[in-house]
Amino acid sequence: IMEEFVSGHDAFGQKVFHSPLYGAWWKDLVQEETGGPTSLASAKHRFASFFLPLSRICGNMPQMVKLCHKVALVLGQAGDWAGQLLGNFSGRKAALLAMATDAAATCCELTRSLDAEDADISLLGSQVQHFAHSIQALFYSERVVELPTFTREVCHSLRNQAIPILHNGIAREVTITDEDIRYAFAVKIGRAHV
Repeated sequence: IMEEFVSGHDAFGQKVFHSPLYGAWWKDLVQEETGGPTSLASAKHRFASFFLPLSRICGNMPQMVKLCHKVALVLGQAGDWAGQLLGNFSGRKAALLAMATDAAATCCELTRSLDAEDADISLLGSQVQHFAHSIQALFYSERVVELPTFTREVCHSLRNQAIPILHNGIAREVTITDEDIRYAFAVKIGRAHV
């Protein structure tokens, strides 16, 4: 998931961030639909990490698919990466992407608390314990679909309105099923492979 959407050479986030054309198209789509921020920078420093691009992609999945449609249609072979993403995108991937975003948010929260200038070393144990409890609650106790998280928002969005995809002459709709959620939980806790 990370390789496909954020960190890989042909990842959606990398392609959009490093291309002025794709970046402009992305900005137009996001501004038109949600009006939210559009940067997909995936810094490798301790604060931004992968949380920023993951959160922007999760918050704008329909716009991501629209951009991939446009890239694949307008650029042909030069847009093969977009066609591949369209062909592989599914409810399982959407659920995994959302859960990866929640995991990144939890990690980022711990990093920020430990790196604050006024951080108290005596609180280190309790901060790490809070992190462990958050991971336990979100993924092992499966509360990530109930609490105010990216996963809950993505599930709610895709259950209410499927994302239409037209790829290689085949039309389909991407939604999230209970089976997709169960699969994503199994992957997150290491009981399944993608």
